[in-house]
Amino acid sequence: MVRILAGVVLVVFVVGLFWLVARQNRRARAHWAAVAGRLGLSLKAGSLVKQTGLRGTVDGVELLVHSITRGGGKHTKIVTVVEARPVVPLPEGLRLDREGLGAKLLAKLGSQDIPLAHPTLDGRVKVRGERPGAVQAVLDHPRATAALEAVADGSERTRLEDGRLILEKTGFLSTGLDTLIEAALAGARGLDDAVRAPWGAAADSWGLRHVETAEDATLEGEVSGLPVRVHAAWRREPGRTRISAWLVGGLPGGVRIVPGGDGPRLGDPVLDGRVVVEWVEGGGPEALDAALDWMRGRLAESGRDLRGCLLDVLHGIPGARIEDGVVSVELEGRVGPELEHLLERLIALARALSDRTEPSGFADPTPGSA
Repeated sequence: MVRILAGVVLVVFVVGLFWLVARQNRRARAHWAAVAGRLGLSLKAGSLVKQTGLRGTVDGVELLVHSITRGGGKHTKIVTVVEARPVVPLPEGLRLDREGLGAKLLAKLGSQDIPLAHPTLDGRVKVRGERPGAVQAVLDHPRATAALEAVADGSERTRLEDGRLILEKTGFLSTGLDTLIEAALAGARGLDDAVRAPWGAAADSWGLRHVETAEDATLEGEVSGLPVRVHAAWRREPGRTRISAWLVGGLPGGVRIVPGGDGPRLGDPVLDGRVVVEWVEGGGPEALDAALDWMRGRLAESGRDLRGCLLDVLHGIPGARIEDGVVSVELEGRVGPELEHLLERLIALARALSDRTEPSGFADPTPGSA
């Protein structure tokens, strides 16, 4: 009789436990469905075994929300994971982790930890990246604080890696999922704003049009009568930024000027052996002779620092060139805080090589793109 009663009690306990778990899961799935409806996310309904998942975009930010099982045996637990991918690409290799005892030990052993300007968050997150300067430029911007705080205040596995801000919370959440998602969205939006900020500042400073899409960014317009364009694209890896300033009159077309020691001589003690003038397709010996004669005449003029501008751009900016009426440079990644200074230097050279620099009404400086 005692065995029968014990068996009945066990069955009741198991059934009750099963009912409680099922009830909790129904509440959680209903909560996830309500959040999906509010945010316009697609809902993948789950069951007791297979959990619910959400997917979609909010203001261009890609979201993936799902639950995973971690651990085993008595230590098994369900974790809700929210992944938010910013619209624009982040500096290569950027990773954020919450600072802990293990991270501090690794730092003492020489593991990378890029310092940040933020007085309190610097010691609470571990920062890594392939280009420390680019990482600092993004994370030191005030708009990036939301992402830093999300990692610093999150669970031990909350992190930023592979271009995704990943937030975790223990449990198959029946409340608070929207709060976790909003924290991820705020962090992703803040990172987007921090990356875009130098481009917005350049647009304001130079009076250029600024357009951002999910695949590229463009600045274009006219500065001192010269058409200019900056275009960054990340459709293919690695992303590239091309900065171009078009000449107006001045240097004859059909030639290329690049740094180097071999080529026709200008008879100039500063530039000979340091710049190469050559014709390009569509040019020829006549175009080269005309360009050399023009440059000799321009170098003899006072009031234009053509020598200084040529050396500054061609020898100071790797990859810079003048080709068939365009001063340009193509750089890896999306150019950040250095954008305004680079643009200023290319425009100065384009002005030195041009005849007319007053406004011309030119409205579409887009003969090519990066």
